[in-house]
Amino acid sequence: MRFRYEVIVRPNADDLAVVARDWPKLQTSCPTAEAIYQSKAWFEHLHSATDSEIMLVQVFDEDDRLVGHVPVRIVESHLSFWITSIHQLRCRYRCARILGSQPNLPDDPDCHMDVVREILKAAPACDCVVSKTVKVNSAYHRALEMQGHLLSECLIYYPNGERAHPFVELPEDFGAYLRKFSSKTRNTLRRKLKKITARFGKAATLERFTSEASAGRFVRLAAQVSATSWQHRELGPRIVDDDTHRRDFADLARRGLLRSYVLFYGGEPCAFVVGYQHEGVFHYADVAYDGNLVAYSPGTMLVYLLIEDLISHDRPRTLDFGIGDAAYKKFWGTSTIDVVSVWVFRKTPSNAFIVGTHRLFRSVVRRAKRLFRARYEGTRARNA
Repeated sequence: MRFRYEVIVRPNADDLAVVARDWPKLQTSCPTAEAIYQSKAWFEHLHSATDSEIMLVQVFDEDDRLVGHVPVRIVESHLSFWITSIHQLRCRYRCARILGSQPNLPDDPDCHMDVVREILKAAPACDCVVSKTVKVNSAYHRALEMQGHLLSECLIYYPNGERAHPFVELPEDFGAYLRKFSSKTRNTLRRKLKKITARFGKAATLERFTSEASAGRFVRLAAQVSATSWQHRELGPRIVDDDTHRRDFADLARRGLLRSYVLFYGGEPCAFVVGYQHEGVFHYADVAYDGNLVAYSPGTMLVYLLIEDLISHDRPRTLDFGIGDAAYKKFWGTSTIDVVSVWVFRKTPSNAFIVGTHRLFRSVVRRAKRLFRARYEGTRARNA
């Protein structure tokens, strides 16, 4: 089948009104764990409350019916040369990020490849098209595997290979969820809570933020925590208490998307999670905790109390931990899907050099880790 493509760069309110009717139907036809980021509500949020550069690719069939659309955001991103959490070097790129990672398109490999070309054509200042969380064997992943070689003008790169993307399927009862852990682990979690009460004179508490009126307070408290976190030290500020962030979170709340939390020890904020809820999925988007309180496990207690609140109040079906396969996500998770991050670069000598160097670096790191693990296990076996 032949398709026709239209790209709307920086769409206005009239453009959004035209596609509003078909947006939910097209999104439902291509479900994804990151569906919130390709929803009409999220795109309108980016359009009205942020300074984001956005575009929308529309796909029409031979009868001129709208059969697919791909919301895109222009962002700065980077390939990191890192060992564990230590970033040795970051190569920054201007990227066209496909919102929701998996395009809302017909299951046609040629259509997927054509859309990548259309995005690159419409965004000449961008080095690549990025999808952070593409489900293995999804329509987009199959298209890249089957037809990627036809993108002769591009380099397709999976910087992290296949990774497990953890979820929590939330039952109706918190006790039922906790039964996934051994009795020893459950007792350890309870002891941590008691330790906090003994040290700070009162139990740890978690405050939920969903309303427009509470958005400013959340930003202020989260910025206070952010300044004391290792994330701030290693990655820069997570949240800044300024008009831009207050406007951003207030708009999310107004659209019914905001569900964020702050953890308190002794009445003082010590951890936060930026979260959104949409269509039965809670999206765990960003997190930080006070690095001075690591002995009292603020990260662990944040997730423990978060899951308890999600189950007891307006329970979503699923908690999606988002990008990354950190150990704590596997600890709390109940299921996983296999995903890949996909970077489709313009084929230039500099991009080819960086991609080749990054691939070699990651290969050396993986081999070094396997060698270290084998030696460690061998030493432990000999000493047993």
